[in-house]
Amino acid sequence: MSSLSKTEGPNQFYGDPQRISQVLDNIITNCIRYTPERGEIVWNIVIHHNEVIFEIHDTGPGFTLSNKEQLFKKFYREDASRTSGHGNLGLGLYIAHSIVKNHGGSITADNKETGGALFKIVLPVGKE
Repeated sequence: MSSLSKTEGPNQFYGDPQRISQVLDNIITNCIRYTPERGEIVWNIVIHHNEVIFEIHDTGPGFTLSNKEQLFKKFYREDASRTSGHGNLGLGLYIAHSIVKNHGGSITADNKETGGALFKIVLPVGKE
């Protein structure tokens, strides 16, 4: 794997930059798709201890709580009516989950208390 970060020291992240970019693209595209006009998409990236943490949230409708565990399954679409006309096959979050898992990390989706979806991606740092 090639290094995603150019920083030196123990907090360097090692991973496939194209695959991690694909994860972020899939998540952000999902947020764009469901955020209403004049809504917001906000992301934050921090290194905490031995992890790099990406948090991405939007002001869209969020998720049905009963279906949250299904979001990262292959071909899963929360509501077929939400995806009509978008060409969405229900693979983006599945692919993102697979890539993050292959990098030794985790990815979760939840609803923010103030509304909208919240994605959290945690990847280990300092491992080549």
